[in-house]
Amino acid sequence: MHTVVIVRDVRFTADAFYSVKEVAMLLGVSPTSVARWIASGKLKAVKLGDGRNAPVRVYGRTILALFKRVEKITKDRAAKQRAGQRAEQRATSSEKDMAQVDAAIESVQSVRQKPQG
Repeated sequence: MHTVVIVRDVRFTADAFYSVKEVAMLLGVSPTSVARWIASGKLKAVKLGDGRNAPVRVYGRTILALFKRVEKITKDRAAKQRAGQRAEQRATSSEKDMAQVDAAIESVQSVRQKPQG
């Protein structure tokens, strides 16, 4: 049994091969970007023939792996952002505490400096 998903008007299965144009449509990028990723080795593909203009195809499982990597990166970034927000909240609380301490010290010092009598 094969899982079939429709993404951006392309019927996607992990066991099929996709053209550069279809991959671009699936990922929401330009075909030029996909071609650059293939040329740089970031995206694995096979060339069907020997000629310069031989068609290139990307295996569905490669695209699925890319989706999973992007999902993981997105989740990791969101977790880091949440952790950063919590740290910022703690820092803000600490700054408020320090401001209160500073205000208390100033009030004590001003009481000490007032002349008695």
